[in-house]
Amino acid sequence: MKTAFLGGLLLAAAGVAWGEPDRFELSVSGGYLFGGSVFSETGPEISQDVSGKPLPPTRIRSEARFDDAPIYGLRFSYRTAPFLTVEVETARSKNHLVQERFVLSPIASLRSRDVLFRFGFRTDYYMAFALFEPWGGRVRPFVTLGGGAARLDSGFRPETRVTAGAGIGIKGFVRPRYGVRLDARGYATSISRGTVSLGYSCSTSFEGSPGGTVRPVPCPRRRWLINGDVDAALFATF
Repeated sequence: MKTAFLGGLLLAAAGVAWGEPDRFELSVSGGYLFGGSVFSETGPEISQDVSGKPLPPTRIRSEARFDDAPIYGLRFSYRTAPFLTVEVETARSKNHLVQERFVLSPIASLRSRDVLFRFGFRTDYYMAFALFEPWGGRVRPFVTLGGGAARLDSGFRPETRVTAGAGIGIKGFVRPRYGVRLDARGYATSISRGTVSLGYSCSTSFEGSPGGTVRPVPCPRRRWLINGDVDAALFATF
């Protein structure tokens, strides 16, 4: 699923320059990726415990999410017009997928938070973006829009999923060919395919009839993993 990334790279290489000295740009970035939720469900209200003793209104919420983690990457850009740049990016983050269970109650002594599992992930992004710079000069605000793929690797069964992205940023030249840029980007990654996904099997409860087959109820996974990052980069133009 790296087609968009490779297509952007070919497009960048195939453009026709008009003679501007900063038509190519190479940048190295580092920042922070904000994880995003895989599923979250709150169960029905519980009014008594297993012995039948009345309880205040209590609910149990299950949640699985990626935690936040550093991210670093490499970008290559080609300016196809004074206001338009084609950019390809590869970035990596090492974070964790965490499932937690919360007991929600108006009584503090009944509340609890338990971690059911937490295991490491490696997330790789392969993206191609169009970068719109309406103004030139030493300081240049910009908007990005693009797509590509995210490779989610738990160490058991890596999965590559379609990803869309959009963001804003600003770059400033500290020397004629060198500068600093700041980016804030959001990503939407499809995670709805299949009943077992992202390297783990998840269920919220069991269903069945007495004497019959009891089956686990799959977690209601979200269709999209929504997350984002902020980063700073050093760049050079040539």
